[in-house]
This record gives sequence, C-alpha cells and structure tokens, in this order.
Amino acid sequence: MTATGGARPSRVHVIGGEATGKTTIAGRIGATLGAPVHNLDGVAWVIGESEFTVLDPLYQPSASVEDRPLEDRLRIVAEIATGPAWVTEGKYLEWTTALFERADVIVFLDHVGVVTAIRRILGRAARSAVREAGRNERPGLLTRLTGYVVHGWELAVQVLKRVAFELRPARAGMRPGREPTRAGMIAALVPYRAKVVRIRRAEDLERFIADLQG
Repeated sequence: MTATGGARPSRVHVIGGEATGKTTIAGRIGATLGAPVHNLDGVAWVIGESEFTVLDPLYQPSASVEDRPLEDRLRIVAEIATGPAWVTEGKYLEWTTALFERADVIVFLDHVGVVTAIRRILGRAARSAVREAGRNERPGLLTRLTGYVVHGWELAVQVLKRVAFELRPARAGMRPGREPTRAGMIAALVPYRAKVVRIRRAEDLERFIADLQG
C-alpha cells in the first residue's frame, strides 16, 4: 500500500500499534504542515486529573476515567474531519471512518517490531516511575506500594496488549472498546490503499517527512 503522488496534503491520519511513535510522528507532521494535531485518546476517553503518569487511561486509579459515548466520539471525529487542515493519530478503527475517508494521506506505522515496542514501553514506564518519585521527596509506604502496584500492573497490561496486537487475527465488526490488531489495521486500510503510506523502515518515515517539507 503506497500513496499516490500529488499536491501537499492538508489532512493526515496516523495509525499504528502501541509504542510505534504515533504521537511524536504526528507532531512532526503537524509542525511541517502547520496543522493542528489531535490525539484520539482524548476523543475515546473522558479523563480526569491523576496523581499518576501512566501509559493508558484505563489504569489511572486516582483519576475519573470514563468511556466517551460512541455518539460523542462520532460527533467529535466528524467535526475534526470537516476541518480544512489537521493531523490525527491513534490506534482506533471502529469509530474513525470519517478520518480515513477525509484524509489526504493515511500513514500506517508498521516499522516497529514487538521487541522494540516492548523496549519502548519499558522505557516509558521507567520514566513515568522516576517522575512519580520526584513528586514526593518522602512518600509514605502506602503511597510507594500503591505506585509500584499501579505501574507494575499497567506495564504488564501494555506488554500483553502489544504482543496480542501482533498475534491476533483481524476481527470482523470491531466493537468500541475492543483492542485493534495489526491484521485488523491492514484489513481496514485496504479500501483506502491509494492514499496509504505504509512505513516499514525508519528511512521510509524520514523520506515521507522530507517530501512533505518539499
């Protein structure tokens, strides 16, 4: 799947599995195009304040975390999609059709293997733990134990989700809340293959961004 050449895109959708660099890459593309960047986690969830910095909104015990209703997700995505210029990033499939249809280019990040992804997840967890430790110079025992449990549990879940992303087959009729798979993403992108840029190596990404810069 490769995108056709043409005018500089105004709307770019970035999709990929956990720890593929979606947020960083979307930020680079947005800076290059001068377009606003939308993280779809903020559409999928209604997240309150948390004393923990974690990798997934499901595991923020000190925050109020709720599924955003499907109709609200669809409304917000439709509002983004109708904009003249944007960059969106996320792993979601079941309620993002408007972005797939409206995007000039879809960037599929398929260049990060499971071992590298797990290494990145571990690194993010370590940085999160260091930041959390720095917030309390002398945290109480209960606070420390709670933090260890939260980060350990959330880390294990992230690793398992990333392994499942690689191994599970595509699922027909994805329902909100179900985790996407690599096979599912590939299947979902087939109708849009004419505008898909599939990043298989880091060099592909740098070439794509260089082309955007003109």
